[in-house]
Amino acid sequence: VLGTLAGIERAAWRLEDTLRLEDRRAAMAEGLAPHLVSAARVERADLLAAMGRWREAAAELDQVESHDRRAAESPSARLVRAHLARSRGDLGLAQRTLALVRETAGPGARLRVRIECHLLASDVTLAGGDVAAAEREALDAMRLSGVLGERSARSRSRVRRVHALLAADRVDEAAVEARRALADAGATRPELQAHAGLALARAVWRRRPADAARVCRVVAERSHARAGFHAVALFGEALAGGAPAETVLDRLGAVEAWGDRRVLAYCLTELRHGRVFGQPLAVADAPASVTATAASVDPLTRALLDAAHAMAGGGPWAERWVEAVRALGPVLPWRRAAFVGVPGVELRRDDEHARPLAASDLARLVVARSGGRRVIPLAADAELRLHPTRALLGLAAAVLAPAGEGWLYFDLEESHADVSEGLVAVVGELGRLLERFAPDPNPAPAEVEPAGVAGLVGGSDRMRLLFETIARAARFDMTVHVCGETGTGKERVAHALHQRSARAPRPFVAVNASSLSDELFESEMFGHLRGSFTGAVADREGHVAAAEGGTLFLDEITDLSPRAQAKLLRLLEAKEYRRVGESRTRTADVRFVTASNVPLEQRVAEGRFRADLMYRLQRMVLSVPPLRERGDDVLLLARHFLRRAAGRSGVPLPALAGDAERALRAHAWPGNVRELENAMDRLVVIGATGRVRRQDLAPALQAPPTPAADSLREAIRGFEREHIARVLRRHGGNRSRTACLLGLTRQALVAKISRLGIVTEGLE
Repeated sequence: VLGTLAGIERAAWRLEDTLRLEDRRAAMAEGLAPHLVSAARVERADLLAAMGRWREAAAELDQVESHDRRAAESPSARLVRAHLARSRGDLGLAQRTLALVRETAGPGARLRVRIECHLLASDVTLAGGDVAAAEREALDAMRLSGVLGERSARSRSRVRRVHALLAADRVDEAAVEARRALADAGATRPELQAHAGLALARAVWRRRPADAARVCRVVAERSHARAGFHAVALFGEALAGGAPAETVLDRLGAVEAWGDRRVLAYCLTELRHGRVFGQPLAVADAPASVTATAASVDPLTRALLDAAHAMAGGGPWAERWVEAVRALGPVLPWRRAAFVGVPGVELRRDDEHARPLAASDLARLVVARSGGRRVIPLAADAELRLHPTRALLGLAAAVLAPAGEGWLYFDLEESHADVSEGLVAVVGELGRLLERFAPDPNPAPAEVEPAGVAGLVGGSDRMRLLFETIARAARFDMTVHVCGETGTGKERVAHALHQRSARAPRPFVAVNASSLSDELFESEMFGHLRGSFTGAVADREGHVAAAEGGTLFLDEITDLSPRAQAKLLRLLEAKEYRRVGESRTRTADVRFVTASNVPLEQRVAEGRFRADLMYRLQRMVLSVPPLRERGDDVLLLARHFLRRAAGRSGVPLPALAGDAERALRAHAWPGNVRELENAMDRLVVIGATGRVRRQDLAPALQAPPTPAADSLREAIRGFEREHIARVLRRHGGNRSRTACLLGLTRQALVAKISRLGIVTEGLE
């Protein structure tokens, strides 16, 4: 009962009352059972994190871990850990914790857990600079929120997408999405209104500053219950309203005091966009004590000798450089090290391997503004102080040294701001070592990301043909049916059609038709009015309205009941529908894309699908080949998934050894691309580094290919495919004559063509 009451209070954003109820709940659980105490403490930690009391939340989780290891490793506890790591700018820990949540929860996790994972992943990937991945995560959260029917989660998902769209400079789309987030927030959730309102203000202020200032003013008036929203709203009002720079920076200080470094980075991004830092600001110099102590000589000397030994050793320059900068770790607690030159590389503290240095990296800006100085207090320079990376990672100072044609760069956290003269001298010596052992100015080109279409990767002939067909079909606003085995990427094909069409700026809504029973079909698809049936406590828009102007993707279309098929046929023919309980007819401006893992002709022949609906859906059919028929695409996709998983988790990229590649090629992949993606994600989670051998793969992938039955079946499929294609060519693609010669009905021939993936284009 106390837990339910706490949930009600939290929904109303009465957080102090919620905390008191959680305290009572934890005290009562003490006399009952240990697992109840742990559950109460995890809820309390989540609440404290929402209130911005980060240290108390972390201490609460530490208590759980010390008494109940199992509860500390639950998805909910790990989500709170990841949220705390994200808030303090520790992106590597946040990524690794999130990967553990996804690994332990698995694909069958509760929808709410999966939604929270996508929301947090959107934040983390955007903070790491992967805008496209951040938008994909937000869209995935939005899709699951639609399945759950929870508008609050959909509002939060839309806010994440707003941030990703703004990072991609798609300002108009961001404004539209922010207004939808505000509409989804409703009138009863003030914290959601504040969240969406701030996103709307951020989206509109670049074009209409006065409107943004008004929105921030309203948010500030209504968000006193949460200091973070209130501080951001006051900052936004001052920035958009053209307040003096001193006022803007004072209000920025309140945001920084709140403690969420990701939110601070958003504010600094807008501050840099507004070029407030270009004005003369009264910024106090950061304390930079430079003192030499005799006691530091020996450790510094040892560190320099270790660095010299590393640079003089064998192996590639990048590996020797990593060892050299790590040698300074005991005396210089750097967060990142970089070589600003050609090639530019960086090493993060938790990484094992260096990575290319981005053109817009903070290190390049620091070197450009250094003026020959060796120690740069980042807070003493207005532009550097207001850089999002400095705020996100909590950096205080940078140490530089010339290194031949480039510069050696170390940055220090706020807790390690003091730099001694001896340490500066050692960094200078390391720079001279780098000059002596200079990197190759013409390094081998980096591995190119495999080509594809909107998230689809492949180089086989059948995939290239599919890409070309998608590009052609996207230009025409017709219904498309996608056929392919489970896990081949049918939804990605549908999304690619949407992204390449004129409807791309509008929503893409994905619905699993197998979840639409007779009782739910009309309500889920068309929406309903309040009071139209038992349980209809509020008006609800359906999937068709949510996809207005965009694309509605219906997966597993063959699982619809006969009654639902009839209603869908009416919608496709008339493009009209009515919400349950409503008399007014609405018009649907939606493009329909459907999918199934078996050919529609097969279901029609079995009497489980309407023939007239099949003809309506199959105006254009796209066949997605199974992975086992895509040749070297297996290795192409494996490397692609490894690269993506390693990037998200902030770990070095593993390489596939020859025996591992042969095992991947030999596997039948009954789960297709989805199975391969999971297998590569597993390698990153278990910590596979260097070269991945066959024994590192999952046991199912290490087994030799199954002989006899499977091999024979594939041989029969191959012969059947080639023979039917040969007879089709002989008769100019005429299916009736081909079917007669083969002893089949025309309907059965069409089903075989679809199932076997026979390309008939150009035969007729």
